[in-house]
Parts: sequence; structure tokens; C-alpha cells
Amino acid sequence: MKIARLLLVLVLAGCSRLPDFAAPKRIDSDSKESIESDDLISYRKLQRGDFKRASAPGQVKHGKYELGALTCGSISTSPDTQLELVTTKSPDGQVTYTGTLKVLRFRSLMDRQCSWWNPTNKQHDYTLQHEQIHFALHEIEARRLNEKAAKLVKTTKVESDDKDEVVERLNALIKELLDEHIEIALERNHDFDSETSLGHDPKRQAEWWKTVQRELAETARFK
Repeated sequence: MKIARLLLVLVLAGCSRLPDFAAPKRIDSDSKESIESDDLISYRKLQRGDFKRASAPGQVKHGKYELGALTCGSISTSPDTQLELVTTKSPDGQVTYTGTLKVLRFRSLMDRQCSWWNPTNKQHDYTLQHEQIHFALHEIEARRLNEKAAKLVKTTKVESDDKDEVVERLNALIKELLDEHIEIALERNHDFDSETSLGHDPKRQAEWWKTVQRELAETARFK
């Protein structure tokens, strides 16, 4: 299953809009290496040592604006996701394939090897909280996906005389759902950066922190 990755960034300075290089971006990857890397972690409290990338990720400065950190996060199906196919043969020899979602779960991950910390960054606590909020925003969408997935497992059934078509339709359904919530996560991360990244704004960031903590609590049963 393809992983859609979000690049989530922090810019320390002051401006009314995000420069293009500083805006959250989506990069799609189906690399086996990116899926199975030991440096991928599930949602938890971040530490300075979680940002392992040694070199800067391309452009990090624009005038007086400079990236303070960059978090590479992802939302994807979990490894235990399973489709189930049942073959039925009628008395006249007609074969029908019925596909269901046996297990469907989603997860958010942070790629530590891809994530970078600016060594000149002096706002340690502010930056860590900022990146934690980014991580929380797509963890929340992964949990909301799991809420929907629990219902889909009970109700989804695809039938066809073509086995490959059944699999393709089930995968398309999963991808459509995943894409929808990745876009939501991307938009929310962009809004968060627009309000807090360009300039030191502890009060506004604290409001976002309160919001994500509430949403994490509300979705805790779906993690």
C-alpha cells in the first residue's frame, strides 16, 4: 500500500504568509525501505535526538527567514491490513469473487532519519512543541481514519467475476479514504504553520497545543 508522506516544517521569523520553501508539502512514496525503516516511530513525545538528518534539506533560508526544524511524517495503512477473497462457484460453473476488508487500520509515523534540526536554532522548547503539534495533527487524522475503518470492515463487500477487479476496487476505496484525510492533515498543518511558524508566538501555539491535546483525548480509543 502506498504511503503518502507529509513534510512538515518550522520557520522562525516574522511574516504574514509562508514562503513556498517553508510550506508543508506532500510527497508520495511506495518504497519498501521507507515503510520498514527502523527510524520510523509511532506517535509519542518527541525529543531533540529524534531529528537525525545531518544535512539541511535543501533551501532553509529566505532573507531573514530560516527553518528551525523539519519533521517528515506519514499516514499509511498498518502492516496488519488484510483483504479477504471468497470464491463461489455456481452449479452452472460461474465463478464469483467476493472481497471484504478483513482488517483495516491506519497509523501515523515520524521518520527520524529524514527529519532535521537546525543546529543554530536556540528556541529548543518552542520548536519541540511545534514539531509535536505537527506530529499530533496527522496522528489525529490516522485515528479518525481508524474510526471510519471500523465501520467499513463491517459493511464493505465487493463482488465480481474478475478477481483482480475485486482487489483493485478494494484498494481504490482504501486509497480514496487515505487521500481524503492526508489532504485534511496537510491543510491543518499549513494553517498551523501560517499562524505560528513565522514569528515567535507562544500564545497562539499554546492554543493549538490545547486543541490537539483535546482531539487526541477524544480519539484515544481509535489509536
